[in-house]
Amino acid sequence: MKRKLFIAAILMVSVPALAQVKQSEVVSAGGGYFEKDNVSVSYTIGEPVTGTVAAGDLIVVHGFQQGYIATSTEVNPGIAQLEAVDVKVYPNPVNTIMYVELSNIEAAGCVVKCFDMAGQLIKESEFGDDNRLSVDMSGLPQGAYFVRVVSEDGAVVNKKIMKY
Repeated sequence: MKRKLFIAAILMVSVPALAQVKQSEVVSAGGGYFEKDNVSVSYTIGEPVTGTVAAGDLIVVHGFQQGYIATSTEVNPGIAQLEAVDVKVYPNPVNTIMYVELSNIEAAGCVVKCFDMAGQLIKESEFGDDNRLSVDMSGLPQGAYFVRVVSEDGAVVNKKIMKY
């Protein structure tokens, strides 16, 4: 009888402890993903950066955005060209006109998208034949903004700017 009471007492103590487990979950309006060699970084607007580093059989994952279930993801081939793409966004901080300048990539067909901190698209412009694009920021309130440059082949570069 004492043994049954002891087992019942242990179960009553341990079962509520299992109820405290919480799965991590992120709901976001914007963010991005970068992978090169054995390193991948994904982020969302307003959340800390997370990353995965793999070397042989060793995989290190940090940050809470990544889930517990391993899934296979196809990476856009344009992401491999991120190292070669040089994007300059200036001046930072900006007051009226922001310039986006591209190097090592064909500017025609590239798109510049500006997002606010809530992840809402507020401006979108497309490069012409020139590798320098000017974006009017004068009508926007002060604060932080994200600038995303997307090339025709799918390469994506993200930059953060401040508007004063």
